[in-house]
Amino acid sequence: MRPAPPDWLLQHGLNRRNVDAVHVGDCWAAAKSGRCRPASREQVVEALRRGVPT
Repeated sequence: MRPAPPDWLLQHGLNRRNVDAVHVGDCWAAAKSGRCRPASREQVVEALRRGVPT
């Protein structure tokens, strides 16, 4: 049985320092990108405050 997907994902840029986008945990586009990592609610809120697109 697979674990439940995380609530949120942060998509990182090619250099892994920049956050390019915020995704919900079961987003099909995030699964295809290979550049997403699970994130806490606090990390997502901070990214959205900085203007990262959803």
